[in-house]
Amino acid sequence: MKTKSITSRILAVIITILLLASLIPATSVFAAKDQFKDTLLSSAEVSGLTAPKIGADVDTSGNVPSGSKYSIVKVNWFDMSGVITKATSFEAGKPYRVSVEVKANDGCKFQAGATFKINGNTATETNANSDRTQITFIFTYPALGDGVIKSVKITDITAPKIGADVDTKGSVPSGSNYSIVKVNWFDASGVLTKATSFEEGKPYRVSVEVKPNKGYSFDKNTAYTINGKTATVTHTGTVDNTVVFILNYDALKKEAAETSSKKAETSSKTSSKAQSTSKPTEETSEVVEETVSEEIVETESIAPSTITSNEGTTGNNGLDSNLVILIIAIAVILCITAIVIVLLLKKKK
Repeated sequence: MKTKSITSRILAVIITILLLASLIPATSVFAAKDQFKDTLLSSAEVSGLTAPKIGADVDTSGNVPSGSKYSIVKVNWFDMSGVITKATSFEAGKPYRVSVEVKANDGCKFQAGATFKINGNTATETNANSDRTQITFIFTYPALGDGVIKSVKITDITAPKIGADVDTKGSVPSGSNYSIVKVNWFDASGVLTKATSFEEGKPYRVSVEVKPNKGYSFDKNTAYTINGKTATVTHTGTVDNTVVFILNYDALKKEAAETSSKKAETSSKTSSKAQSTSKPTEETSEVVEETVSEEIVETESIAPSTITSNEGTTGNNGLDSNLVILIIAIAVILCITAIVIVLLLKKKK
């Protein structure tokens, strides 16, 4: 009896549990099941990798965007011979390939057809594990240039001038792939120190030594100039590939400086004289203008009288006094003559 009672109770408990389980919605069961599904990642991007550049060290570091659900496992670089180490530098004339391996965070994996980028460049997937939680993708860079420096330009070296200090500094254009090692000046006795001044009657020579940046080189066709003037190569280093080139300056002449000074002084005097001469000329011009003005005024004051006198020969009020007297005299004579003639005629009758 006891056994049957216990069995009945156990069955009752089991039935109760089954009844309660039947009350749980089926959607809840499926929802719980979905919690164990992986999040699918559609893309991955790696940035901050230094692109190949002649002489630059190989860069095996990189970054992923903040909040990404994946991380970098490793970065490898390859040249034509195979994988290269971090201590290696990029060399001229070689193409390079970078390979990046990333791993999805727990509960994530990369979907089929996911896209990948390296430094903004579209990369190609090359390998993935079976569940696509770890992916490797690559990008190939074109071959680097030959690294040969075509021209070397040195500027800002002060040319020799009597009394000026020797200038042992110089400049190269911004972005140049070479640098100045040293600048030396020479006279007939040898190399000069920076404290020396240029002297009259001496010829001088400037020598510049330059060194190419890592991975670059000079060749026989490289052109060299100092302050825009063509220089001559005198030495090429066999180990560090440095080059020394020179530019010669003629002997300094004091006469040239004096002549230049005299010319400047003469020019100054001429200019000053021209200015002083210009003032009297201006004053003379003013005097002439005033004289001419006065003459014009006098002429204008005289001319009307003359014109009036001339007009008087045909008018009634402007006769010349002498001419008037003469006319009156003739008129009187004519009148007297006429009277005499009339009287004589009367007597005859």
